[in-house]
Amino acid sequence: MNSYDITLQTRDGQQLSFPCAADEDLLSAAERENILLPSQCRNGSCGACVAKVTQGLYQLGESSTEALPEAAKSEGQMLLCRTYPQADLHIQTPYDYEFIRFERIPERAAEIAILDTIASDTQRL
Repeated sequence: MNSYDITLQTRDGQQLSFPCAADEDLLSAAERENILLPSQCRNGSCGACVAKVTQGLYQLGESSTEALPEAAKSEGQMLLCRTYPQADLHIQTPYDYEFIRFERIPERAAEIAILDTIASDTQRL
């Protein structure tokens, strides 16, 4: 599988790079390298991980038009959680370097003691 170099430039001019496989979204690839970029839903519905590709080819997976309107897509904006590289990419982020964390996401074991359905789309743990 091909791997590509992803270079991010933050709003304050800092740069960082990480590798990303063609079948891996950019957000997951960054996390694998212990780079935690601002994000929330991880499924293309919130828009928290929006950024702009300035160079390179990519495939954009499905996302909400509220999170990423068609006009934004045509300007090169994409969502880090839904973007798969097809070449090396250069990306501008809308946040400063200080908002990036460099650490592993801690894993914690838990046991669900009670799971109650309290509405058609809500469950209580």
